[in-house]
Amino acid sequence: MSETAQQRNEQARRSAQVAIERLHAEPTGLVRYESHGRVLIIGDQPAQWLAARLRTPLHAEVLWLGGEEEPGVPSTPLAGRRLQLSGHLGAFRVELGEPGSHNHQVLQADLVIDLGAAAQIESDIPPPGYWHFGVEPQDLDAATMALDGMVGTFEKPRYFDYDASICAHARSGQPGCSQCIDACPADAIISIGESVEVNPNLCQGGGACASVCPPCGTPTRPRRIWPSACARCCTLI
Repeated sequence: MSETAQQRNEQARRSAQVAIERLHAEPTGLVRYESHGRVLIIGDQPAQWLAARLRTPLHAEVLWLGGEEEPGVPSTPLAGRRLQLSGHLGAFRVELGEPGSHNHQVLQADLVIDLGAAAQIESDIPPPGYWHFGVEPQDLDAATMALDGMVGTFEKPRYFDYDASICAHARSGQPGCSQCIDACPADAIISIGESVEVNPNLCQGGGACASVCPPCGTPTRPRRIWPSACARCCTLI
C-alpha cells in the first residue's frame, strides 16, 4: 500500500471513530463458526514449546520460520517461501510459495497463534481465531489461555445489512466512493465491480463503515450498512 493510500485509510478510520458514537442499530442475524481444534502456531523454538504444551482436544502444528527444528511436534518449514494467511475461526488458509510452483503448499487450521516478529494479519481488528503474541513466558501463557475452550460451535451477531441499489461505490464502470473499504478496521469489505461485499465472518461490528457512508449519513435515506456495539467475542452454543 502506498504512503498516500495508507494516510487516507488512517484518516478515514480516525474520522469514523469520532462519528460512530452517534450510531446504533440492532444486529441483523447470526454468524456461525465451527472449530475442531486444529491449531497452527507460527514461529520457531517458542512455537515448538507452546505446541508441545497443548493437550487434546487441541491439535497443534508449527509453521517453522527459522532456526533448528526440534522433534516431537508436527511442523512445516517456511523454507524461504512466501507466506499468505487468510480466513477466520474454523477456516484459516495458509498458502506457502507461489501457486503452480513445485514447492507450493496449503495448510488449513481452525485457530492461529502467531509468534512471529511481525503479525501476518495487520488489521486493527483481526479475525476471530487469530492472535499475535510475543515470545516471553507471560506471552506464551496468554496464548495458552486464549486457546482454552476454543473447540466447538460458536456464533456472533451479524452486524450489517447492505443495499446495493443506493451504494455509491461505482456506476457504469466509473469508480466512486470507497470510504467504507478504507475505514473498515477489520478489512472485511472489498470491491466487487460496482458494489462492495462485506464478509460476515470478518465483520465485528466496529461501525466505521456506516459512519463514513454517504447514504448512511443522509437522514432521509435508509442506512446501507448497519453497525452495532460489539464486544468482539463469540458465544459457545
